[in-house]
Amino acid sequence: MMLKKFVAIMMTGAVLFTAAACGDEKSSTQKPTTGEVKVWTAYGTEKIMQDMAYDRNDATLEIKAFRNEYESGQIILSPDYDVREYTLTLSDLKSGENTLSKEQFTVYNQKYLTVDEVLDKSIELGAVAGNYPDALLPMDAAVEYDENTVAAGKNQGIWITLKVPKEQAAGVYTGNFILHVDGKTKTVPVKITVWDYAISDESHSKSTYAVYLNQLAQGEQERTVAMEKAYVDYLLDYRMSPQQLPTGGGLTLYGTEEQLEEFLDAAVEYTKNVKCSYFNLPYMTESKILDDGEYGAAVDLAMYEKLLRAMVVRSYEEGVNLFSKTGNYLLFADEAEYQGLIDEAKYSAREMKNTQETLAATLLEEYEDGLLVCEDETFAKEVLESMRTLKTLLTGEKTEAFSFDFPVTYCPTIDKFNTEEERATYDEIMREFETRYEEEGERWCYHCMNPDSPYPTFHIEDKLLTSRMLGWMMYNYDIVGSLYWDVTLYAWRQDNVNNLPLQDYYGTAHRFPDANGDGWVLYPGKPYGIEGPVGSIRLHSFRDGMEDYEILYALEQEYEKIATAIGTEYDEDSFEALMSLLSIRLYNGTRTLLDENIEDEFMETRELLAGLLDLTTKTQTVVESFTLENGKAKIVFETAAGNLVKENGKALAGTTENGRTTYTFVKELTETTNYFDLSVENGESQAYGVKVYLSRKLTAYNMAQYADKFTMLTGNETGAQDSVDGFALYKVTVPAAIADGEGNLPKVGFNIDVSALNITKDKNSIELNLYNYGDEVTTVELYGKGAGGRGFYFIVSITLKPGMNTVVYQSTTYSILQGAFQTMRICTDATKETTVGIGDIIVEG
Repeated sequence: MMLKKFVAIMMTGAVLFTAAACGDEKSSTQKPTTGEVKVWTAYGTEKIMQDMAYDRNDATLEIKAFRNEYESGQIILSPDYDVREYTLTLSDLKSGENTLSKEQFTVYNQKYLTVDEVLDKSIELGAVAGNYPDALLPMDAAVEYDENTVAAGKNQGIWITLKVPKEQAAGVYTGNFILHVDGKTKTVPVKITVWDYAISDESHSKSTYAVYLNQLAQGEQERTVAMEKAYVDYLLDYRMSPQQLPTGGGLTLYGTEEQLEEFLDAAVEYTKNVKCSYFNLPYMTESKILDDGEYGAAVDLAMYEKLLRAMVVRSYEEGVNLFSKTGNYLLFADEAEYQGLIDEAKYSAREMKNTQETLAATLLEEYEDGLLVCEDETFAKEVLESMRTLKTLLTGEKTEAFSFDFPVTYCPTIDKFNTEEERATYDEIMREFETRYEEEGERWCYHCMNPDSPYPTFHIEDKLLTSRMLGWMMYNYDIVGSLYWDVTLYAWRQDNVNNLPLQDYYGTAHRFPDANGDGWVLYPGKPYGIEGPVGSIRLHSFRDGMEDYEILYALEQEYEKIATAIGTEYDEDSFEALMSLLSIRLYNGTRTLLDENIEDEFMETRELLAGLLDLTTKTQTVVESFTLENGKAKIVFETAAGNLVKENGKALAGTTENGRTTYTFVKELTETTNYFDLSVENGESQAYGVKVYLSRKLTAYNMAQYADKFTMLTGNETGAQDSVDGFALYKVTVPAAIADGEGNLPKVGFNIDVSALNITKDKNSIELNLYNYGDEVTTVELYGKGAGGRGFYFIVSITLKPGMNTVVYQSTTYSILQGAFQTMRICTDATKETTVGIGDIIVEG
């Protein structure tokens, strides 16, 4: 498809047809109408607003997907008269002798939500008030309820979702769908690419997304376990696991024997369900004296032990480990640090862990004494170990106050994984689980009303791709699980306690303070006679991202298989290099790179992912490393010896050892856009190729030449040109600050005038090379000032190791400054003298 961007002009286009009055009419009293309808197509990764004019002329509906994957596209109608009726007729598609059945497509009518005020304030988002698509109403329901109409001057989206069968032959399938508008027809060309890999039914990511019975009662007018189950099962089809199992008891009730059995029955069912990857255990609370000597809420430990014992017994009876997909989430102490509930969270999490440890030892003795029966000793001990190591999720980041000396799983918001320094905090927690607790730790994250875009959100006015990027970021940074507080907010939530009923479930975008779209990704089906929920494009986007997670998981599994086959230890760094190649245009840290080309760049990346999977599985080719340094890209990769390897049609020479050939490719990044065109032909004379995006043009500015661009904050620093280890630097020595009369230390450091570098939003990244002259690690803070007139804006803290440090920032980090980057400010540690050298500043684009 052509470059995706919209401009506010009158809608004209290549695909036009006239809708005349001779067609079927919904009412004999309606007057005949004539006019033109522009028909065009769009990716399933973007939101096409109802009241925005777009300069788009893509006539072909094009979808690319793996086997056993869902993927979507859109047909958009943009009429200049009031359309009374439209429908779509599907047809089978052909690829040679192979057929892709029309039954694999589902057609939805897009419904629109009005955003009166943009609440996601991220500047780089560029959101505007207006009508955003969200609910996906099945097309037959739209026809039945006379909603298949379009007002003149508006856009109407038809959302088409493909589910590729597992056994579908790979290839390019083509054909036509027929669009009927007021009695006239228009042929919509369709092109479906099926890639030759089937993704797993099993989800290797975890999630806990809440469905609440009281909210179902509001939206569905039905507060039953059957309705709760309908919602949970619906979400499982979208790779979204429930906060609690559908038993009617939520997280906090299993007080009777009957309720306990109902939970155990459900636990067996959903543990066996391959679509379900996680659920939380229910608990009861009581008032207890906590560590601080005050009364507070705490988990009823006697009831908790009773539940664990019952789960062990049922696990042995059923031959299924009921602890394999479960954990604890202390909802009553949610966001404990923010809500002042640290003592409640600490007490219950610690005592639940102690209960698990004690009970595991007791039950092991009972098993060895024959009091517990399980014929499979290995399985019996596996169940007990799973019970002993159950994880307790605590929402919030690890801080000095929110830190515990026993194993807990922190679940911070996704922005807390944005920088290497922030991720290192949770790397240390993972190491502590392994070395101190002899357990395997997990990383989790959550999102809600914040953070704002370009972090992943479900906000209505956000770009659709940020929610899809959640799956990519989770896999990239070893985040196994995601949590979301509610998917069924069928109410106006005034605060944490009080709800008011909604008057319009399909027309209210703002239901929670400070965010449009926070708290729900579903709509009640009851208004349309549907038993169960109606989905949204945000929900589809989430599933697409979690399917991408599975593809990345499969690709890394192939890397591990190759390492095993050749008798070497798998190197995780090689897959991290591959992820750097894949993510370079999509996100940096956990911020999506929302430039105007993001949808096209994402589609190219998906194409690259499919090609890399082919290269790995069919030619045994793996990427070893990838770097961008000094204006050059360097890729090291290896493949099976005997394969013919070409770059841009020219054969490459490599080094062969132990049946594997290693190749090193270096490219000067002098072109406007730089790619690596790789082709590998295996021993069966089958060639597989990928086109790898590397970078836009890089321009380096060595700051040693620009002494006049430096301004000291206090006048006490000194600066001079220097050269160390071959690096030309501008060396700045900043003394420790002098405290004021109240003992406060002022900021110290220096400003750099970077206006000549023309660092605008269309620049994809900047690279700073900072030299630490000291023998110890030190921290500096980077601020920026833009042309927009505001003051200095804090960007990030940077940990500098002794020697040269290279730090890269993507455009979304600094575009918030409004306009071109004018001044960088580097503040050093005010408590000590610091000497820093500024080397190259490299600008991409």
